Amino acid sequence: MKHLYLSLATLAAIIILSANASAQVQYKDCTVSREYASAIGKSNHAGGICSFAAGTLSSANGNYSYTLGCNSNANGTLSAVIGHVSTANADGSTCIGEYIVNDATGSIIIGSGRAQQAPLTLDGYKDRSYVALGARSTIPTLVITEGGNGRTGDVYIGRVINSEAKLHIHSDLYDDCSVMLTTESENKPTVIYFRNTDNGIRVDQSNAMSFSASSYSFTTGKVGIGCENTAAEFALAVKGGILTDDVLIRSQQQWPDYVFGKDYNLMSLPELKRYISENRHLPDMPSETEVAGDGVSVGEMQALLLRKVEELTLYTIQQQEMIERLREQCEHQQKMIDELIGK
Repeated sequence: MKHLYLSLATLAAIIILSANASAQVQYKDCTVSREYASAIGKSNHAGGICSFAAGTLSSANGNYSYTLGCNSNANGTLSAVIGHVSTANADGSTCIGEYIVNDATGSIIIGSGRAQQAPLTLDGYKDRSYVALGARSTIPTLVITEGGNGRTGDVYIGRVINSEAKLHIHSDLYDDCSVMLTTESENKPTVIYFRNTDNGIRVDQSNAMSFSASSYSFTTGKVGIGCENTAAEFALAVKGGILTDDVLIRSQQQWPDYVFGKDYNLMSLPELKRYISENRHLPDMPSETEVAGDGVSVGEMQALLLRKVEELTLYTIQQQEMIERLREQCEHQQKMIDELIGK
């Protein structure tokens, strides 16, 4: 950066000294070919109107272009190069650094490529104007797009082409795409806010994460808490318990009101006794082995339990009817006994 400041200061001084000259050539093997062009240094060429070339083996071929460095070229109108082995081909393009090629109109590239044959460039970013930063790379690490129509530009990190997001991060091959927030103060949290401070994700000093928003919706995909959710038919998987005040289940199971229908075939108590003796569980209920292997569907189990309660209610009603008949028989028999004794 110190060298950049010195180069800019030198360039300003040279432009002031040559402002009143129609064309100037200074030092060795420098040439000019258009009016108001200036070349200074060694083997430089100023080939555009009001162009300026300084340094070594550099050229300013575009009108109103300038170069300051070694083996660099400013070929576009109003283009500029400050650095070494760099080329600004597009109109209004700027290169600051080394091993840079700028073919994007009105764009600025700052940084360095890997070599002359592997320059830092905006290949693929030619539809708009950009500001790009990169270091020893052929692809910019950071790209800021142009705004327009009353809006600001977008920010790309990594090789991103035509994103609709305000900030788009794309990792290199074999690298994770990660974002980290850290703080020097142990008692201060890291927070990401959305729209305002009422909606955000917070991680406090105990590494506990909390979410704040008026509601949460996961429209696609699966959620795993304490585990990876690999179950095809479940959207949420939790390893551990769930503590809550209430649970509402909208079951897809047929609710067993049909048990009270006239056509329902209720198993007789002798048949039920025999089934329990043979299977050691109620009919249609999962066995202990099945529950241990497959778990229990809460909605299905609730429907099954209600069905058994309704069946038990029917058994109770049957027994009550039988008790009533026996009571009536007992009363009738007692009446007959009383009449016989009275005679």
